Amino acid sequence: MNIFSRITNGILSVESDVVRMICAFLPWLVPFLPASITYQHAVNIMDYPTLTAVIMGIVVEGLGLASLVMTFTFWSHNRKYQDKNNKMPLWIPIFTYCFYLIVVLWLNVLLDYLAGIQVQKVAVVALFSLLSVPAGLLLAVQTIHTEWNTDHSRQLSERKQSRFEKLAAKSQEERKETEKPQNLPRDWRNLRPTLSDNQVEQFAALAAYQVRHVMEKYGVSERTVENWRNYARAEVEQKGLQ
Repeated sequence: MNIFSRITNGILSVESDVVRMICAFLPWLVPFLPASITYQHAVNIMDYPTLTAVIMGIVVEGLGLASLVMTFTFWSHNRKYQDKNNKMPLWIPIFTYCFYLIVVLWLNVLLDYLAGIQVQKVAVVALFSLLSVPAGLLLAVQTIHTEWNTDHSRQLSERKQSRFEKLAAKSQEERKETEKPQNLPRDWRNLRPTLSDNQVEQFAALAAYQVRHVMEKYGVSERTVENWRNYARAEVEQKGLQ
């Protein structure tokens, strides 16, 4: 990769990060605009104290933002869970948001209109007051997307864990199958044709502490293993004499 490609990729990466940061941060700033308009009306028209007007602007816009986000959150939840017992009361945040719209339009629009301000200016104030609607929609979509990513990551993790558990169980079953005693003839005359010379030598070299391992491996008695060892030693000794 040449230097120009690296520069281009770096610019695109920074651009993507900046756009994501704006999408995450900007919707939280939008409600401050209608909140400031509410503050101005509360102080200049209704003669409320400054502190009361500040609280009024924050509470009204916070109520609208929260109710809109909760509306889409409940809607997404009800789509995911079809059982009536798991459904959330969607009408509550919808009613709350409608009540918010009435309050904000009354405070920011109707008071200006009744005061005789030009309709064009009142319309501009109305548009600014309603900017919290698209901001709330963006925040709601971001919340739903975050929840989806969380659920998706959890499901991927659970599926991965399930695959690991299945592979572990399969490996354990295969190991058990391997460890099952092999059915070999007890009689050396029937067993010998199935053995190689190397295996015969291994039987002949069996030590006392290795006998039990052979017993468990082939599911035979100690006497049988000792007979195999004796026959194997006799055969090895006979070959050695030759």
